[in-house]
Amino acid sequence: MRTYTCKHSSFFLSLILLLLFVSAVCSEETITIGTFNIVKLGETEDVSRISRLAEICSGVDLLAIQEVAETGNGVQMLAEALGKEYAFSVSEITTHERFGFIWRSPVELLEPCKLMDNLNLGRNPYLGKFKAGQFDFEIVNMHLFWEGSKKTYPHTRGVELKLIDDWLSYRRDEELDVILIGDFNEPNVFYGYNLPPPYSFHEMFYELLSRHSMISVSLEKRVPTSIVNQNIYDHIIFNPSHYLTEEFLGFDTVDIRKWEIAYDEDQNGVLSWPEYEKALKAVADHRPVFAKFRIDIPDDDQKNDSEMTNKE
Repeated sequence: MRTYTCKHSSFFLSLILLLLFVSAVCSEETITIGTFNIVKLGETEDVSRISRLAEICSGVDLLAIQEVAETGNGVQMLAEALGKEYAFSVSEITTHERFGFIWRSPVELLEPCKLMDNLNLGRNPYLGKFKAGQFDFEIVNMHLFWEGSKKTYPHTRGVELKLIDDWLSYRRDEELDVILIGDFNEPNVFYGYNLPPPYSFHEMFYELLSRHSMISVSLEKRVPTSIVNQNIYDHIIFNPSHYLTEEFLGFDTVDIRKWEIAYDEDQNGVLSWPEYEKALKAVADHRPVFAKFRIDIPDDDQKNDSEMTNKE
């Protein structure tokens, strides 16, 4: 009879533990949340553009869209191109554009989406309350003004960042899983590890994140979201702490899709102006941002009930 030594037993025990760990990791239930500024979506659409957009956004479970044209048709067209399992919602017009959400199971809409008028931004953000598995959350879909003008005064990026800061400071909701998402037009320059210029809009953006212990997956990933420069405009922002949006799966799951390389005809890594115009007309001038979140972690209410039961 063959007998295994202690050394062999230890090896097989380690192997079993490893397989159990891999199985646990693989069994995590997740969803992919994305944001995409699709310039003038639905203004004059053709099947080819919608098809390209659907291919770029493949695999998304919940997509927030900015710069939807006033017609609003493009959101439905994109949802249908993504697949019959997708639902959608389009906002009313707010300063010459609309917002949109597209989602599929296991994401569920908890109540009708609506424009928010309590933030007083130049474009009212579009609020969606969703649930997926045990993860219930609010998404505030935003598109901040670039610099402001006579038509948009007094709304500049600095003013709007301050309004967001105030809203977060005085928010008193029981459900704190809030995700700010969309095109913030910030930072205007990609700083890497360097600090932005003092007293600038860019510094205000970093201060906003710091003051509320929030992160932007785009900044952490350090990949520009503009297809023509180093600017990071598009963000998925939240507080990842234990009692807030702890469901974030990690920066390895963040995907900023560089779809524009298909239009880099000379393959030098930079779009020429003709290449940029071609890409803009065919798709957009932004890259989409995607991140994964777990939906199998008990929410705060369930944790509190469990803790009370254990104490009793």
